[in-house]
Amino acid sequence: MAKTQKTLKTIILVLAVALMIVVLANNVYAYQKLCLTKGQVIPNEEIQRYKCKFDLCEVCTTDNLYPTAPGYCGGIAGCTPLGGDPGIDATPPVLTVNSPVNDALYNSRKVSFNLSANEISDLTYIDNVNGRGRWSRLASNVNSYNKELSFKDGINNITIRAKDQEGNYADIVKVFRVDSQKPKLKKGEIDNQGGFFISFTELNPKTLKFHYGNSISGFGSFEFDLATECHTGGKGAGTMDCSKTMSYNDYIALLFSYNGETIEFWFEIEDLAGNVAVTKKQKLDVDTVAPVINSINYTINGKNVEFLIDITELNLDEVSYIDLLDSRARWKRACSKLINGVCKKRISFKQGNHQVSIQASDEFGNSVAQSVNFVIA
Repeated sequence: MAKTQKTLKTIILVLAVALMIVVLANNVYAYQKLCLTKGQVIPNEEIQRYKCKFDLCEVCTTDNLYPTAPGYCGGIAGCTPLGGDPGIDATPPVLTVNSPVNDALYNSRKVSFNLSANEISDLTYIDNVNGRGRWSRLASNVNSYNKELSFKDGINNITIRAKDQEGNYADIVKVFRVDSQKPKLKKGEIDNQGGFFISFTELNPKTLKFHYGNSISGFGSFEFDLATECHTGGKGAGTMDCSKTMSYNDYIALLFSYNGETIEFWFEIEDLAGNVAVTKKQKLDVDTVAPVINSINYTINGKNVEFLIDITELNLDEVSYIDLLDSRARWKRACSKLINGVCKKRISFKQGNHQVSIQASDEFGNSVAQSVNFVIA
């Protein structure tokens, strides 16, 4: 009886070992060791997980030809040819360059390089202007590349290359501009006759604007014509002097709604890359109304005439006069300020008839004139 039980246990053990051998055998044959020649790929041409770069490559794969860890094929002697003749690969990679974009303008020196190839390739580029014939490596044995590279301001002309393992290559040329510098503006000026003046330094100007106004009556702006109102000036590339002149009536109309108020004004420039620069804001007291001459009184004492000219004006520039009957008539200053609203001036005249025109002007170019006639005996 005991002998029968021992025999039964032996049979069960043998069956278990046999079953284990079958399982192990099935696991071993779930993997295979392939022989690849140079240029062959697995699992296929569309999905290139591995490409042989040497005359002969031994690769451990799954049954569906996907490469796996070599340890899974440790018990397999030799290798099995992949089958089929790989032939000679004479087709260059298909290179796609998503960035940089041709003819683009970048406002940063760091430019995105977004590349892809349809097969494993070495990616390089060369600067066609300043590269000195040297190719710069981007990445090796890859299908794609996505990083930022630094370039100088100005026009950049480069060639990007994708080369496969057989030496076939494809080139794409990209030309783009970099403008990472903000424009530079000097302090702008305006005069009382409708003149606006500003200088800037910028290679790629887009717009030049003049802004004015306040929070009481609102803000306004207008643009300079870069083609007709700006010209090369000063030293250095991109330096421009700009001037815009409007008629006096248009100038008064521009500021009329701000009469008696203080406004701010400033200049703004934007380049083609979107960089913006502005000048410091300046203040301006607006006066669009001419002075008022209320009365002109004069007293003659021999050759001297004493004038008392009553004027209403808060921003007086000067009171001037001219004798229109004088053979050498010219404007002369009578007063540069008012005392209690009056300009008092004693003037000597020759004997004879005189027609004197008296003009009052304010600091904003507004003026008014009246004439008086008298005789010096």
